[in-house]
Amino acid sequence: MNAIGRSAVFLLLALAAAACAGATLSTEDVEAMQTDTSVPEILANVSADDGTDDGTDDDAEADDADPAADASDLAAQGETDGVVPPADTTQEGNPTTGAAGAPTPPTTTAGSSVSPEPATSETSSPAAVTSSTIGGATTPSAAPDADGFLPPGTALPSDAECEARVQAAGEVRAANVGPNSKRGGPALSGPEFERVTGNMSGTTDEILQWAACKWGLPADVARAQAATETWWRQGFLGDWTSTAADCAPGHSLGSDGRPGECPQSIGLLQIKYKFFQESFPGAADSTAYSVDYAYAVWRNCYEGRQGWLNDSERGRQYAAGDGWGCIGRWFAGQWYTQPATDYIGHVRDALDSKVWASADFIAEG
Repeated sequence: MNAIGRSAVFLLLALAAAACAGATLSTEDVEAMQTDTSVPEILANVSADDGTDDGTDDDAEADDADPAADASDLAAQGETDGVVPPADTTQEGNPTTGAAGAPTPPTTTAGSSVSPEPATSETSSPAAVTSSTIGGATTPSAAPDADGFLPPGTALPSDAECEARVQAAGEVRAANVGPNSKRGGPALSGPEFERVTGNMSGTTDEILQWAACKWGLPADVARAQAATETWWRQGFLGDWTSTAADCAPGHSLGSDGRPGECPQSIGLLQIKYKFFQESFPGAADSTAYSVDYAYAVWRNCYEGRQGWLNDSERGRQYAAGDGWGCIGRWFAGQWYTQPATDYIGHVRDALDSKVWASADFIAEG
């Protein structure tokens, strides 16, 4: 990690409290939502406005002013999966998801010979869990709450248990096949993070199911959040900056098609190198590790270990047990501020519409 250091990060967490209605989102929605706080300053414990101008606010304004022009700009970024985002817009200003000439997803993937349609039958509740040992302490299993989140303190299932529960689903993002096949990443320590392994391979949908099971949230919520963040693209590059020290590894200034700029964030859920250096290179190289790490951060918040959120701008008092609040904090770095609330709304819209099952989403292969 940087000067903060891995051990300082987790010490800070311990001291603080023990660590893009019904309109579908498109790839230019995703780019517009990548602000300097889209992956929050949670481990560094700084405010959402850290005084760093990485140019992303200007990008968001350009999205609002001319979505079609911005789509062309996004297509020229040299993004790793080669998908050209659509330029059409809906009546509410949200770009549609269809892209003329989009490639047809493959019918089979490595290790899978099933239909390319993702699994859609799972609803709000993960499979029941059994007692297991986490961090040396055994906690009884518990029923999910009304939103399908397993309550704080619940024993969470193991990697192997969750892999066994995954329902087969075909691949809809051909560019993800490589990182989807890679297991593992940096070994970490500390509450929640000691469980991060990336020990899963499969299709993108299968990996999302596995991580959701492992961390105690509904698979459909993970599907919706990944669609909101990157349209299920592990190679998506976001949070562009002109600060060389903040470039994601392997993405130096100007190397991805934007002169003088580089991406800070990469991965299905956009892990920002600036604040999560310990997760690299796994966050970029392995879809499973990237999602595993992101939901360890979510669970760390959900367990109530980020009390420092009450020391910064907030819309209400932070407390354990608010799964949706922790999803909003992932984007905003703050608790129920307007950006956090807006982001929660985007994810809920994607969840309600099951956008990942739509023909437009699948057609972007």
